[in-house]
Amino acid sequence: MEERRKTQRFTVTRLASVSPMEEEHFDRLKVTDISTGGMRFISKKEFAKGATIFFAVEVETDDGIVPIQGEGRVIHAEKNNNDFLIGIEFTYLPDLENEKLQELLLLEKFEASK
Repeated sequence: MEERRKTQRFTVTRLASVSPMEEEHFDRLKVTDISTGGMRFISKKEFAKGATIFFAVEVETDDGIVPIQGEGRVIHAEKNNNDFLIGIEFTYLPDLENEKLQELLLLEKFEASK
């Protein structure tokens, strides 16, 4: 299968608060990997392909633990045992949030090279 990702993806173990656009309830979910273009997380419920979601991922920076907040579009939802692996593409990530994400990915890249 041909690789379609445009950006390097990093394996992480982070928590995210995630909610479909039409809901007001956020679920705390485990993020398994992330890149500048999107992320994948594990959910007990399926998200519809194409659905817009809001998210906030907790990341460690020089300023402590801060959230990266934005919007994404579900590009795949794959059944995995009793869970779903949900892949999203970021559709809205403000500049400040993008800077925090870049800092996280730089740290992940550094840790991976050790």
